Amino acid sequence: ALFKSLDDTIALSQRQLNDYKKLKKSMMQKIFNQEICFKDPDDNDYPRWDEKQLGELADIEKGTQINRDSLSQIESKELYPVYNGGITPSGFHRDYNREPGSVIVSEGGNSCGYVNYVSERFWSGGHSYTIKKKNEKINTKYLFQLLKFNETKIMALRVGTGLPNIQKPSLSKYGLLVSSDESEQQKIANFLSIFDVRIEKSSQKVELLKEQKKRLMYQMFV
Repeated sequence: ALFKSLDDTIALSQRQLNDYKKLKKSMMQKIFNQEICFKDPDDNDYPRWDEKQLGELADIEKGTQINRDSLSQIESKELYPVYNGGITPSGFHRDYNREPGSVIVSEGGNSCGYVNYVSERFWSGGHSYTIKKKNEKINTKYLFQLLKFNETKIMALRVGTGLPNIQKPSLSKYGLLVSSDESEQQKIANFLSIFDVRIEKSSQKVELLKEQKKRLMYQMFV
């Protein structure tokens, strides 16, 4: 009965997580296709969005490869995560080369094109691009959400078969429909970030419940 109850709770939490992800995806489509439009403080429409290449908005900086031997697989407060082409950190390192609040795109490997926002100091490896905005007219979290919306198309830029990668010129020339108003960008970023917080909390809850079940099973059968 205990495991049945736990399995039901895990299933419910997983459904909630999936629902949040679907809802965010739906809202992103409506916002970035301009089916839903925010109003300015005077309840007027914001200016028309502009077609821009990513290279016009941001510098694309490739990271620096570090020796695998200098990576730790154990997370600690003294070490910084290393992003190197995957979705999650490939390890942890004693030094960092990027500041918090960075947008990154995986450059190579099976996950190339994956868009991530890193809220802590980290090491950007040789298979990771950091997207650094060129001026203050672009909100970093807005840029992250915009690129996340375009993630599938960015992934389609990959070339090569053995170890696929995305070439910097291709990423730089990628076209985006962009809001030119900082106030509108902020509203969009804030709105979509609400979903990210809920998704993160739901994801943590699912993992916690799975870990709890694993511990209970271990205690029963050992």
